[in-house]
Amino acid sequence: MKWDRNCSFQKDGTEIAKIEKSSLEREDWGNGSDSSPFFRRTFWALLLIFSFFFLTACSGTGHPAIIKSKNNKIVLTYGLLANNDDYTLQMSKRFVKEVKEKSRGRIEIKLLSPKDKDNDLALLERFRSGNLDMVRLPLPSAKKLSGKLSLMELPYLFDSEEEMWNVLDGDKGAIFQEDFQSKGMELLVWHCLGFRDFYTVEKPLTSVEDFDGLILGVEDESRMGRALQLLSGNIRELPQDKIYKALQSGIVEGSENTMEDFAKQEHNLSAKYFLEDDHSPVLDLQILSSRARENLSEEDLALLRDVSFSMALQERAYVKKMRVELRNKLSKRGVIFSHFSKEEKGKIEEPLEKYSVIRSIRAIDNCDVAIFVLDANDMLTEQDKKIIGYIHEAGKGLILMVNKWDMIPKETNTMVELERQVRDGLPFAPYIPMLFGSALTKQRIQRLGDMIYNVAEQQSMRIKTSVLNELIRDAVSVNPPPTKKGKQLKILFVTQVSIVPPTFIIFVNDPELMHFSYLRFIENRLRESFGFEGTPIRLVVRARKEEEQ
Repeated sequence: MKWDRNCSFQKDGTEIAKIEKSSLEREDWGNGSDSSPFFRRTFWALLLIFSFFFLTACSGTGHPAIIKSKNNKIVLTYGLLANNDDYTLQMSKRFVKEVKEKSRGRIEIKLLSPKDKDNDLALLERFRSGNLDMVRLPLPSAKKLSGKLSLMELPYLFDSEEEMWNVLDGDKGAIFQEDFQSKGMELLVWHCLGFRDFYTVEKPLTSVEDFDGLILGVEDESRMGRALQLLSGNIRELPQDKIYKALQSGIVEGSENTMEDFAKQEHNLSAKYFLEDDHSPVLDLQILSSRARENLSEEDLALLRDVSFSMALQERAYVKKMRVELRNKLSKRGVIFSHFSKEEKGKIEEPLEKYSVIRSIRAIDNCDVAIFVLDANDMLTEQDKKIIGYIHEAGKGLILMVNKWDMIPKETNTMVELERQVRDGLPFAPYIPMLFGSALTKQRIQRLGDMIYNVAEQQSMRIKTSVLNELIRDAVSVNPPPTKKGKQLKILFVTQVSIVPPTFIIFVNDPELMHFSYLRFIENRLRESFGFEGTPIRLVVRARKEEEQ
């Protein structure tokens, strides 16, 4: 077949199609020229084929996180909760701009607007699921990524803001950075949005004795823990939006919050006395995900660290300036400010056992198996729970030793009842073995050695993949995974990747379908089958296509 100059298609000398020349001229197209059906069909077929290959070449599947282009440009997604007029958002925009400038456009950070129903925990889950490369989280949410952060919730931990930054930015603060790095993440920088202080209606607070009998309304009793119990025997836990009316009506005589929220929520209309004791910093953490960290070079990581710290310094200066300006405004509105002397702060620090807590944290980091000693007379305190929680998050083996058992009057089931009380206070760690004894009389002390060796063995236990998957299949058949929005979770494969603590990766079709209650069910089945007494278990959920199984 050939196409001659007369625009006819010929085969073996026989004309099978002919197109008028004018119909091929560009100016005549679309003007009603009657080209042959054959040509039109051929033309549109070729156009469709061309379009298919063009679109295929130009399209690609993307993930909201870690996008790399051909010119090695890196795009990172960054999530935070902030209003348009919020200074944290403005500082974040400056951070994004400076990273782009210093990397000469090679690293671009996209600030993602929060979703309508986003809160701190929702933002955390988006980060955990891999939909964000970088996130700014408040301390209560960030501590779910690193249990060591619980230490920062202890009140009166620092004597001044300067001391706090010296610790967090210095060698002592490296303990937190190292913990994030051990999990593959990067703690880029700390932010402080201010400090929580006390304020009262009737009288100023100038000494620890002024707290005696004072009725304090607090949003969350655990925030202050034993400190508030020490300072005031009357604590009333209230929702934040109820504290304003409680102050007005006299239900409570004082409360605690940041100076900014004190003014924003108009608590200053009732409470005229403000104690600047700075008992608890309000901290945010800027964190880089493990996947982002893996995809960035050391040079890129250094750049992000430097720019993050530079922006943090600017934000700290702004917050300090804003606090001074706000203090002056409140003073003009009749608010009277007071401060604790160094001696008064010392009266609080001593019973808080600040330094013993820090020493405990250091000891935990250096051990494989921790023995936590409880006093049988006092049993479990809030501070004990925090330290045990830290041991749990650190992945250490743990034994609870209840000392001074010889001093406790015994009745039927006394030991059983006290053990139940302790375990009810530690719902996150049901695996912990307990020993009731006495260091004085040596009662049951000889059993500690065997318990330590047993916990160490449990920490180092490895389960064959075949045995593990057989167990999971049986568990799934007994209790099928739940569905979410009509889509069912499928557990494709399970394998143990490390020991001390035992860590398992669960490959599923969609990690977002995995509910925490079903993870707990899997953990319970693992403990029923293999023990793992005295050691936490890490369960990591990852996505995997069914065809990859």
